[in-house]
Amino acid sequence: MGFGAVFSVLLLPAFAASPTSGSLLSKAAEYHYQHHSFAHSLELWEKSLAREPDNVLAAVRVGELAFWVSGRAAMMAHFKNVLAAVPPLSQESRNVLKKHFWGLQNLFAQDKSQQAFLQGRHRAEIGDWKGAWEQFNRAASLDPAQFSVLFERARAEKQLSLFERHRQTLVAAVDSYPYHSELIAELAEAHLNARAPAIALEVLNKVEGPPTPQQRVLTAMALLETGAPGPALGMLRSLLQQPGVHFPPIVFYGVGKALMQTERDAGEVARWYRKFLSHRPESAPVAGWDPFRYEERVSEVGAYLADKI
Repeated sequence: MGFGAVFSVLLLPAFAASPTSGSLLSKAAEYHYQHHSFAHSLELWEKSLAREPDNVLAAVRVGELAFWVSGRAAMMAHFKNVLAAVPPLSQESRNVLKKHFWGLQNLFAQDKSQQAFLQGRHRAEIGDWKGAWEQFNRAASLDPAQFSVLFERARAEKQLSLFERHRQTLVAAVDSYPYHSELIAELAEAHLNARAPAIALEVLNKVEGPPTPQQRVLTAMALLETGAPGPALGMLRSLLQQPGVHFPPIVFYGVGKALMQTERDAGEVARWYRKFLSHRPESAPVAGWDPFRYEERVSEVGAYLADKI
């Protein structure tokens, strides 16, 4: 009997029974991990993590092993649970866990899924969005909740003007990895496009860390559409004071609309509305995609200005 077998059979029961054996238990778990005894290693790492909830290595190992032993759903549940711990882990520990979670969510559990994904990427590169979408659907059926697949499928659905499917795929992608701030902004935009500003606000409130200018614009417009012009105006004014930031024209409309509903300064409202009209985009990047309702806003602003002349 080799050292590893002796270590496991004779010493592990004693380690497991000892309330002070966390580090020794971790060493035993890592030994089995390095020797590819994954099921046994997972069991030991779970015990180690239960004793030391702030043991980042244990949390990472449980996630990795859950993926290989039990599948993607078990791995996702583990990382979400650890990252939602109360009291929360340190920011450094959270960053380490997010990095490993992200890496696992971009791995493929099956070769066939990866092959379909790569075929879909090729189709997208040559502009065959329908063919790309079909391949991404195939990849998703083989490996549900794989982040890259969901992200690319959502992109294809938007190009095909399948906007409700696009929105639901983004919901699944954010559930797959809830810490991708740019994707959260895309989902909020999809909710605005579906005329669901309250849901967009809920999504944006989940962003960790300082919001980006894009997220602040989305939040302000969602606030405006849910009957909160005061907070929207404050956010937009603050945003306009940032040097070197490119603003979409909807910001100018938002300031004018919020002013009309709060300070009721007709001259200022007209000034911002004229600025909006002079900067409005020529056309939508995708036919039918209009989360900020530009066409409707242009008609509204035109009628307001005509009435004030």
